[in-house]
Amino acid sequence: MKARHAATSVMLLFAASTVARVSFAFIGIWIAPYLGPKDAGVFFIALAFTNMFAVIPDFGVSPLVVREGARDPSGTPRYFGAGLAFYAVSATVVYGVMLVSARLIGYDGLVLQIVAIMSLVIIGKAGEQVATTVLQLREKLHITACVQFITAIGALFLVYRAMHRGAGVVDITWAILVAGAVSVIALLAIAVMLCRPKFDLATIRYMLPESWPFGAAAMLVTIYLWAGVVILSRICSEADVGQYSAAFRLNTMLYLLPTVLLNQVLAPPMFAWAKTDTVRLGNLYRVLSRHLLMTGLGAGAALFVLREPVIHLVYGSAFAPAAGVLAILCWVLPVRFLATSTSAILTVTDQMRMKNVYQLWVALLLILSSLILIPLYGYMGLAAAVAITETALLASYWVGAGKRFYLLRPFHDLRIVHVSAAAFLMVLVLMALRGHVPLAITIFAGGLAYLAALFAVRYFDQGDYDLVRAIISVRRKRGATETEA
Repeated sequence: MKARHAATSVMLLFAASTVARVSFAFIGIWIAPYLGPKDAGVFFIALAFTNMFAVIPDFGVSPLVVREGARDPSGTPRYFGAGLAFYAVSATVVYGVMLVSARLIGYDGLVLQIVAIMSLVIIGKAGEQVATTVLQLREKLHITACVQFITAIGALFLVYRAMHRGAGVVDITWAILVAGAVSVIALLAIAVMLCRPKFDLATIRYMLPESWPFGAAAMLVTIYLWAGVVILSRICSEADVGQYSAAFRLNTMLYLLPTVLLNQVLAPPMFAWAKTDTVRLGNLYRVLSRHLLMTGLGAGAALFVLREPVIHLVYGSAFAPAAGVLAILCWVLPVRFLATSTSAILTVTDQMRMKNVYQLWVALLLILSSLILIPLYGYMGLAAAVAITETALLASYWVGAGKRFYLLRPFHDLRIVHVSAAAFLMVLVLMALRGHVPLAITIFAGGLAYLAALFAVRYFDQGDYDLVRAIISVRRKRGATETEA
């Protein structure tokens, strides 16, 4: 009974966190047809620019707190205090740097207004991350999920009210800021009540040099994700940025699935097993990679077949060119999903410096390829640059994990033939139904065919269920240990 309750709690946590994050990501998709390609482009330019600074207020302290707290729960108050101290100082500095940098780049007045507001949103998100580390280590992530869910609903309501009044892009950004401020204040207050922070200078001195590999990795990821959009904004029009971002936002919503799964559910067991049970960690790596590939390939193939009706349904006819971008970006999904699991293995096995090297050269590759392809092909060139660099990043992670931990075998570990056959069957079903039945029924029938084919080829096995039970057992034991402490 306890195991079943723990399993239910984990699944509810995962579902609530996913819904909350998807709700915030949905706002960008929701407002795009309302604003139109040009004003939506202005919003996405500011979003891309500020997100390049998103990790600096935290700079790797939060994942370090999770790592150290998972290994030594009694030290969590000291690590939490160090994280708060660093956040208080860095957030102030980073806000000024963002405003000055935007002016130096030469953005116009409207973009600068949005950047000033969005910068506060980004800083607030970093504060949420600091608070969430404590809730994660205290096995109270359901509180995080509830707060984020309520905040997401509040943000949707405020944005709806702004749009209903006919507000412009500035007022909509203010609505997002108000909702974000409520969330960060609530989470920080709850975290302090659960774990009184201890401000110990020795701990701060220890954490700063230890955190920079995590911070550098996160910074390289944000540069990698958003530098292309910033380059596009300086070469092409704001409307072009709007078209590219419309397709990119759909991919971004799907990117949240592996991110939430790893950060909210699997991080503590993976860090613990990296020190105590590498065999079980290897099993998790194989199973996780296989299922993320399955999910990413299925989503990517479905988006490719249905890209035009999906873009028309979500954004309207004004964003029809975005379907061409989505035709390229949808195939990035299985690559990104698989890279996420491999990246996590490098992180938990203390290979952050190697990971940083990979991310650095891939970020430079993205910048170089963007500078070459965008002047030639516009936003389609940026989509191609992203596809090239995502593949290069996965190859780098794969080789690195193979040298230091375990090399995934495509045909045995990932069962790539099985999942490709199932995806092919799904594509045939989608193509047969597309345009003849409603889109929702088409997607449901394609997904059903995909799952049926996977079961038919025995893609799932008993090891999958055994590993889920092992993860639940680890989380229950950690919760019991911290309750006794």
